[in-house]
Amino acid sequence: MTRKFLILLISLTSLSFLLFLSCDDNPVKPPVVVKEYKVPEITLIDPITGVPGQQITINGKNFGASRGSSFVLFGEVKPETSDYVAWNDSIITLKIPALALTGYIKVVVVYPDSTLTSQPVYFTIGTVVGPPFISRIKPDKAYAGDTVTIDGSNFLNQRDTNYVNLFGNKVLSGDYISWTSSKIIFRVPANATPGAGKIQVVVRNVTSNEFNFTVLQKVVIEPPVIDYIQPSTAKVGDTIRIYGSKFSDNRNYHKGYAVIGGVTVNDDNSFIDWKDDLILVKVPQGAKTGKLFVYKDDVKSNEVDFTLGTEAPKPPEITSLSKYEVKVNEFVDITGKNFGATKGLNSHVYLGDNKLSLSNVVSWSNTKISILVPSDAAPGAYELYVSVDGMESNRKSLIITETTKVYLVETVLIKAGTFTMGTSEDDLWGNPAHQVTLTKDFYMSKTEITQSKYQEVVSTWPDYLPDDTGPNKPANLTKWIDIVKWCNSASKRDGLQECYTINGDEVTCDFNKNGYRLPTEAEWEYACRAGTTGDVNFTGNLEDYAWIRTNSGMKLNDVGQKLPNPWGLYDMYGNAAEWVWDWLDSYSDTPVTDPKGPSNFEGNGKALRGGSMFSTVDEIKSWSRTDVNPEIQDRKIGFRVVRNK
Repeated sequence: MTRKFLILLISLTSLSFLLFLSCDDNPVKPPVVVKEYKVPEITLIDPITGVPGQQITINGKNFGASRGSSFVLFGEVKPETSDYVAWNDSIITLKIPALALTGYIKVVVVYPDSTLTSQPVYFTIGTVVGPPFISRIKPDKAYAGDTVTIDGSNFLNQRDTNYVNLFGNKVLSGDYISWTSSKIIFRVPANATPGAGKIQVVVRNVTSNEFNFTVLQKVVIEPPVIDYIQPSTAKVGDTIRIYGSKFSDNRNYHKGYAVIGGVTVNDDNSFIDWKDDLILVKVPQGAKTGKLFVYKDDVKSNEVDFTLGTEAPKPPEITSLSKYEVKVNEFVDITGKNFGATKGLNSHVYLGDNKLSLSNVVSWSNTKISILVPSDAAPGAYELYVSVDGMESNRKSLIITETTKVYLVETVLIKAGTFTMGTSEDDLWGNPAHQVTLTKDFYMSKTEITQSKYQEVVSTWPDYLPDDTGPNKPANLTKWIDIVKWCNSASKRDGLQECYTINGDEVTCDFNKNGYRLPTEAEWEYACRAGTTGDVNFTGNLEDYAWIRTNSGMKLNDVGQKLPNPWGLYDMYGNAAEWVWDWLDSYSDTPVTDPKGPSNFEGNGKALRGGSMFSTVDEIKSWSRTDVNPEIQDRKIGFRVVRNK
């Protein structure tokens, strides 16, 4: 009985235990919170080379607000606690431990439940690094934009604030390709001045030895320019005469060829002649009405219209004039047809019996001609007509009204417009090219102000040098402020408003007044370019347009003796360089409207334009600019003036 009872008791106890376990199969557990930590990252070690005991700084992120159990590893060596100077989330300052060896540095950040390690950064343990040393530069001659390698030692593994010194100018960050302790690879800056000079490496303000280096001048091939073709209509096998410039004197050497109506012409038999300013070529089989252009050294010319056919040319026809009553020096647009795509040698505009000069024909297309009424035209009614290759148009009546006002300075009206100022060439003051808009018409003196005109206004004038003296030679040897005073006096003489307010040496200008003043740089370059976009405003020989070193006799010459620019302005190049209003300052590539230069002196002088009788051919450019102290009195500097319309 006792045995049975004992067995029953054990069974009940086991059953109770099993029931207890079954009731606790799915206990409720608290959520596990997992904290995320960011991996430490080294961005810079300064310096990257050192000796035991030397203090260094490790820059980066995710180091932790304080060191705690975190540490830095030099290879496998841990610094002592006493080696740490400072520790925060982005900067660690410490001393190099005594047993450290050359190898990798890592930052190890210890969290309560995680340990994270930064990327390794190579560090050199050794003696203090000596000055940078250049052993070789390859190549030692290069163009702007070319890659150059400097071999040597002690350049440090990171460029940081270190740099290459090229001709005294720091090579900027964007031109470096790579930088190690023994090799630097960089690009010659785009604005590097061509020529020979010295190159050095500067590391932590310590300058290396010098090496000779040359920035080469890139040869810019000027594109060929077609002025016009004769005839503009021709059939297959006919000979076309292509007039222009920069075609070269050797077609084969310069890989010259023509494209006529969609057909490339490059065989010797098709070319009767090829000169720098004239090409005679036969119309090829397959040519169609379209465009004609030429190539030289893979550089394409402008395009002109070509018509395939045998149809006889039609006479020019005038449909309307933009004005039928005008004053001298005003523009007139002649609208019509059959004028020819460009002005040929036998294309002219007549005002009565008088053929307009080239300077009075502003532009010419097949349907529109713009002219400037000559300043010497007498008042009266005229018949205006166009003549092309001996064929005359119909007549239109044009009345030139009487003008009672006679001004001291003979001027040309310059219409408002937009143009590209400066140049894309690598030039210190001419670059960058940028868009300029002039919103107001203005008059500009037809020539530089002569000595006789200058003396009509003031009672005293400079004692001109004998070689430069003459009533029709440019007024020179005059300070900038004396010219400003002359402008006010000339304005008063002609009943115009004085533009300048003069207080001692300080001058301000009211550009809204109608008196005489110096042109702004933008007004001068716009008028000089006269609608052209190249370096100069003409085609042909510079000596036909300007007094320069080769034809001036190194002295001033009478104004108005050379050919004018397309808008009728004389001596815009050479003879006397010309003062303008602006202080010289660097350009921006941002488009501007009616710019007037810096409002105050910025360390440069007043700008000069146009070159002088001492200039060489290469120095004459529409965009070329320099400056001179306004106190200077120089025999090669004169001026011209403008006034508002």
